[in-house]
Amino acid sequence: MQQGKLKFRDIFDGDKIFEIPEYQRAFTWGEKQLTDFLNDLKNQHIEKPYFFGTFLFHEAEHIDEYVKIFIVDGQQRLTTSNIFIKTVLDCLKGYDEDKKKTFRRYIEDDGIYKLNTSINDNAFYHTYIINNNKPTDFDTKSQKRLNFAKNYFENQLQNLSKKDLEDFLQKVENSFVLVHTVTKKSDAAQVFELINDRGKRLTDLEAIKSFLMYTISVLLTKPEQTLEDIENNFAKIYRKSEKLEDRIKEDQILTYYIITNLEWKGEEFRKPKDYIKKTINNTDQKTQVELVKKITKEIKESFEIIDNIISNKRRLSEIDDLFMLNRIANFYPLLMSAFLNDETDIKNDFKGIANLAELYSFISLVAGKRSDTGVKYFYELARDFEGDFNSLNHQIKKIFSENWWRIISRFQENIPNIDYYSRITKFVLFKYENYLRKNDGFPILSMEAFFENDTRLKLSIEHITARRVKSLDFSEQFKNTLLDNIGNLVIDTVASNSAKGAEEVDDKIKLYNLAPMISQNEIDKIVKDISKENAGFNWEKLEDVEKFIKYRRDKIKEFILKEWNYETRAIWLG
Repeated sequence: MQQGKLKFRDIFDGDKIFEIPEYQRAFTWGEKQLTDFLNDLKNQHIEKPYFFGTFLFHEAEHIDEYVKIFIVDGQQRLTTSNIFIKTVLDCLKGYDEDKKKTFRRYIEDDGIYKLNTSINDNAFYHTYIINNNKPTDFDTKSQKRLNFAKNYFENQLQNLSKKDLEDFLQKVENSFVLVHTVTKKSDAAQVFELINDRGKRLTDLEAIKSFLMYTISVLLTKPEQTLEDIENNFAKIYRKSEKLEDRIKEDQILTYYIITNLEWKGEEFRKPKDYIKKTINNTDQKTQVELVKKITKEIKESFEIIDNIISNKRRLSEIDDLFMLNRIANFYPLLMSAFLNDETDIKNDFKGIANLAELYSFISLVAGKRSDTGVKYFYELARDFEGDFNSLNHQIKKIFSENWWRIISRFQENIPNIDYYSRITKFVLFKYENYLRKNDGFPILSMEAFFENDTRLKLSIEHITARRVKSLDFSEQFKNTLLDNIGNLVIDTVASNSAKGAEEVDDKIKLYNLAPMISQNEIDKIVKDISKENAGFNWEKLEDVEKFIKYRRDKIKEFILKEWNYETRAIWLG
């Protein structure tokens, strides 16, 4: 294949089939990148070709009369260009002979597609993007992005004149590119690293992959098999990254990998790309090869373990609680180390660490500690852990037994003061609801209910007196001390409220209300108890309302002290 400075149209001469290899990231461009792409074309004068970037190709094999070309660098731009050209041709409606040639050059020639995306998206790309079928579902996030790109260009181009469309086509075809073509993977690795080490912005994950492959290509005389192993591992890493991108950023996983697996001392883990390079470069050449293999494997395993934790495959309530407390990030490295070293879940070693992590998270939140209190200590435990769970349990439990940062004393002091504005309130009320449900034989609410976004089923915090008290004037002392106290708060849903007294509700709400909010029903039970002790109860008497709130506050306090008793939990955990 030709190299150097070429027109875009020249890289698509008749005998080329371009393919995105599995070890490359799937399609990631969104609206911003697509808008930039289109604006660049709009702003470019048609007589002055613009620079469309650098492409690195690996000329892999011949298939009949075609040459398969792997796209090592430039797959996002090439895929976008392919979609754009196809959309322009569709908008022109009816191909003359020149347009038919354009179609055969870039899109499809006698049943041969000129661009193949990653294997997970390829059939989708040809069926729905190129052949204009309407998708009914998406298997990957990249398929959603491919479909968005097509719809975006259709919306932007559909009202343009024939001349404008043809001008766009001419601008793309006449843009110039810099092309590097190699025939060996080792050469591709070296060229890619050199190109991208000169200012082009890669993600840390892409830069690490590039550096690892470059190192192997330089150190080994026959690097092909090792390079293929790295490619296969990164293909799996990218698939996991795409799956997890809505829950956790890949740079975070790399940081947690450094914390868990490498020998850092200060804050090196905050720059994973630089620290991995430094770690490899500071060893002798013989060691470097084995270290590259080890790091590649461990990064892949880190993405797999994070996926396991986020999906909570062991169905541990402690993991759900950490997500609901919004404290899982503080413990990812420790949970990763525990998961990696817990060869079997028979002993519940991983569960024990998750339990202590949840215990610490809750107690520290009630104690009013900063969200990062103790995080460095847990990072160090993750770094140093080598499989001795008894020692690890002891090192975590001494936080409680020695009352570090006055965490236990402040926890106990602050329980009665949990109120509407506390960070912990929704979680406490949710756990209290499930505690009552379990005692009464109702199915407990799941984490999905805690995070429900359906406006009818979304959990909200309500003041009990807002419903029960009609005309009572609250004193300033009551407003300052009891009105917003947790004793006067309960969780409920719009669905639950609307269903009360309603004759017709939809099936989803009916199913939800088969197990109503027990904490709502408990209100009447508490009123009966107070009434027995005081010969009556009246919601319009301030004294009775105060008794109710304090009574319920004490019940919730008793529940908290029982549920998050560090002494009994510490004993249970051995």
